[in-house]
Amino acid sequence: MCSADNHCDITNESRNRCRACRLRNCLEGGMNPKHVREERSKIERMPGNTCTVSAANGVSHSSSAASASPEHKFSFSLSTIAPSTSTGSFSSGSQPAPIESTNSSGSEAEVLDRKLIQENQLTLFMVALEKQTEQLTDDDVKDNDVMGAWSRDITLTFGLQHPQMVIKRLPLKYSCDRIMEAADLYLSWYRSFVFAADWAMGIPEFRVLPLADQTTLFKQNFMAFGWITFAYKCFELKQHLTGMPLGNGAYIPYNDEDQKKLPERWAQTYGVVCRKLIDLIVKAMIELQITEEEYCLIKTISLFQQDCILSEAGQGICSRMRDRLLDALSAHIEKRYPYHTTSQRMTRALKISLMLPSFSHIGQVESTLITQLTAADLHQLSGVPMEICTAQTTL
Repeated sequence: MCSADNHCDITNESRNRCRACRLRNCLEGGMNPKHVREERSKIERMPGNTCTVSAANGVSHSSSAASASPEHKFSFSLSTIAPSTSTGSFSSGSQPAPIESTNSSGSEAEVLDRKLIQENQLTLFMVALEKQTEQLTDDDVKDNDVMGAWSRDITLTFGLQHPQMVIKRLPLKYSCDRIMEAADLYLSWYRSFVFAADWAMGIPEFRVLPLADQTTLFKQNFMAFGWITFAYKCFELKQHLTGMPLGNGAYIPYNDEDQKKLPERWAQTYGVVCRKLIDLIVKAMIELQITEEEYCLIKTISLFQQDCILSEAGQGICSRMRDRLLDALSAHIEKRYPYHTTSQRMTRALKISLMLPSFSHIGQVESTLITQLTAADLHQLSGVPMEICTAQTTL
């Protein structure tokens, strides 16, 4: 038992001062207590290796992995992370050590260990994909014929397959340097679409869906997995008292005084959206102190919602992927909070999952409020943004 508050600083010099915190750090680092003092493979011990995502090489776990320049379409491989739910084939030039199927022979404990390893690697994959996508710029993308500004004449289906034609991949900047102007919001809408399209197409289970299912799923769920990125950045950078960052240095103000500086049409539309996001989502993240892994998993779960409107094949892929993601979330919470009771872990998982209905609500609010904008504003948001907003009214 820790005599302090279970947050002792564990270093090479101080590691023997508190055994409880040292054990907790080992468990959080991936140590399996059953494997202590036994000769097992390195993949089972799950050392704290860095996880590099490469368009050419898929997922590579190495302490000194070199990252390759990504191409327009990511080419990740989940074949070594968990049994594939798709019929597609994903090549990988450099793969981690293979993991046996959970259906193989062995004791129940060994099968469970292998399953936990697979779930942990899925989590690592989603975290690495998020980071790689955020760093992707047009300098990294081959065969890129970008537009000078955002394009309003591209449909969502075409834009999802060719995001580089929607807007240039400008570097993302989530600081709150200035209160938003109209152009900041237009830019944020199109840039966030490209970011989300790059991210979604990096997930093999999404990429093998029929094109119609990809379009439907992305359109219906964009408000959830799109806004959750901004909400997490707001939480991560402790900006909830300032406002919601838009990814280009501008922000939507949260407090009354700063909202008065906005033109009335923006205060009555995106000012309302900002407050709902911070009150319903960011404050929940603060209460939970949500981890990066939990954020990446719940974001991916939000992409694979609404599968009832897909083809039969698409429903099956989404259902299986969602189950794997929920298992991965549960496994992460169990590993991250080893001293919590089962009830406490379940409560945490439920609180994280309950963010999803809030995002759907905020998306419907945004779709309703956006109709109050001027004709000039709506003209700038025609195309992909209006196609997405229109889809929310059918939910």
